[in-house]
Amino acid sequence: AEILTPVGLTEGTGYVGASTRRKLNILAGGETLSSSAAPLLSLSPTSTSIQTFPAPGASVPSTTPSSQNISFSFTKALSQGSADEEVKNLQILLNKLGFQVAQSGIGSSGNETDYFGNLTKQAVIKFQNYYRAEILTPVGLTEGTGYVGASTRRKLNALSGEKSLFFKTPVSQILSVIDNIDLISIRNALSKAVLSLQANDFKELIFNKGGKNVGISEFLPAIFGQSNPSLDKFFEENFASFVWINNNGGWPGYIFKLKSSISFNDVQNQLFQLEKTDKFDNIFIKLPGAIQQLFKDGKVNSAKTRYQLYSQPGAELNYGWKDNFLIISSSYGGFLEALARL
Repeated sequence: AEILTPVGLTEGTGYVGASTRRKLNILAGGETLSSSAAPLLSLSPTSTSIQTFPAPGASVPSTTPSSQNISFSFTKALSQGSADEEVKNLQILLNKLGFQVAQSGIGSSGNETDYFGNLTKQAVIKFQNYYRAEILTPVGLTEGTGYVGASTRRKLNALSGEKSLFFKTPVSQILSVIDNIDLISIRNALSKAVLSLQANDFKELIFNKGGKNVGISEFLPAIFGQSNPSLDKFFEENFASFVWINNNGGWPGYIFKLKSSISFNDVQNQLFQLEKTDKFDNIFIKLPGAIQQLFKDGKVNSAKTRYQLYSQPGAELNYGWKDNFLIISSSYGGFLEALARL
């Protein structure tokens, strides 16, 4: 009523013009705001951050969300006070889409956390208001609440690429940002992801470098090294990573989709060659110990498998096929979980 109505507006623009400065001056105790972009303490009583207001005539950054190649699945209601890995994914996505949780420090891009505080709530409200017609109107609301309910999750999932490329049943996803695509960086990312999980958790991991999801042509050589022919040439570029947790620790695994032009026998012969090396050990987060049983044939439901046992409790390399999908898992339990979801 005091800022927008006098100038014929119904929604805020983010531009600090005369009417906005007038109200800010009143709330700031009568101090005059200069026309230069000077730092001003935020007027929120709970905020201690510094915010800069643009000068009259200065260009206002666009609030149009950017397109990012990042994939998450939001499966549960979230609100202020929630502490969950999906909160961190929410903060990452909001930051990437332009609804910044924070400009710097905790909650800013690269500093996301798994705690849903007031800054996250305000970012969610901005997101909800921007997509008002799709999130708020269908449930009879006109203003965002900061509560991540069904309609908000639906829009978040639509923007983030909710559906897994391979898993038919919903699997929560974790974004693992890596600076380099090498075995050490991959193992470090897996170790970090495992810390936030509990026994019996099964999560899909998205390896991301420079804002783009890592493809198989870069990933497989980092795991297995160079082979002849290169193993990644047999599979489509997109792949799935997962981690399964039990009382013995975290066990990663991968799913690759065979190219339609490739023969199953060609790939299997290459895998037989890998069995003669120690390259499969690189699937594990940590070295699995001494081999207790060499590779032998197995079968899980209709899937033909090969497996090898190690001395570390729970360490059991399994790989097998379901249709044109190859599953490689560092544990039997993880293999079963992945197989059930394909």
